[in-house]
Amino acid sequence: MSKLLININNNNSPLNNINSIEKEKNKENEENLTLSKSTTAASLINSSENSNLIEIISFSLLEIITKSKEKKNYKEKIKSQKKSLFTSKKIPNISIGDYLARIKKFTNINDSTLIICLIYLDRYLKMNKIILTEFNVHRLFFSSLLIAIKYNEDYFYTNKFYSNVSGLKCSELNKLELKFSTEIKFDLFVDKNLYEKYKNNL
Repeated sequence: MSKLLININNNNSPLNNINSIEKEKNKENEENLTLSKSTTAASLINSSENSNLIEIISFSLLEIITKSKEKKNYKEKIKSQKKSLFTSKKIPNISIGDYLARIKKFTNINDSTLIICLIYLDRYLKMNKIILTEFNVHRLFFSSLLIAIKYNEDYFYTNKFYSNVSGLKCSELNKLELKFSTEIKFDLFVDKNLYEKYKNNL
């Protein structure tokens, strides 16, 4: 089983090591890491103007988790998902709201990327018949977001930088990214109508 999402209360945790994140960010800015794309979802749509998008997404995720607990087969599902790479042995000490706020702060991603992330997350849950829980939401969300960043953003950093932001080891994050991509069959395209549907439902 891969290591748990790192405890934010641990002073040695990358989640608290802001200086290392800033250094990594500055280093990668100097290297001018970019990905050129002729067509992305960002080129088709305008980013959301909602300044509370992080809070709305956090609330939505928590609402999904709450509804999952009400399902009759919840305990069986939890048990069957224990061996998943996305499942932590314990609930991470950082709330999903604080986690998303941290991600937004250090990555400076577009709102459109967050919405695309939700689309990918939904695809994963539906295609693999997985329920969202307090044990897997952090890892699943960040894996989905990492893929959305690489698909939708004009500029992005290496996984080493994102591992510092996520609190996961880089080697572990690489595995999660590949696993997530494979299990949605690399279905990354998001058309305008689908994007607008998710955006309007938030």
